[in-house]
Amino acid sequence: MKERQIKKNNRTAMRLLMQLDPGHYEGRFFGYEDGVWEFWWQCGGLEPEWDCKPAFDELHSYIFDVYADGDAEFVDGSYSWVWRNKPDLSTAKKVFDLAKQLIEQSAGGGV
Repeated sequence: MKERQIKKNNRTAMRLLMQLDPGHYEGRFFGYEDGVWEFWWQCGGLEPEWDCKPAFDELHSYIFDVYADGDAEFVDGSYSWVWRNKPDLSTAKKVFDLAKQLIEQSAGGGV
């Protein structure tokens, strides 16, 4: 993917995240790092540290967590994950469409 498209995808993802969950994804937690919008969060225990990942990756994880449904099953002596519902997030457009669908549902009281 071209660098220009990566920048656009991260900017769009940042805007969608702030609409999806404005209490968690505030503008102050996004920073422009190496030409990409990234989501920053505090991690660590006694000594707080900060970590970040690109906004598109955070949106991808958010959408997956909302739509994916699976369970671990014990087969042949080991556990394996069996998906009942797994969203198709193969392209940026599909991720953005599902995010917009969630925003519309939440506006109508669905989420």
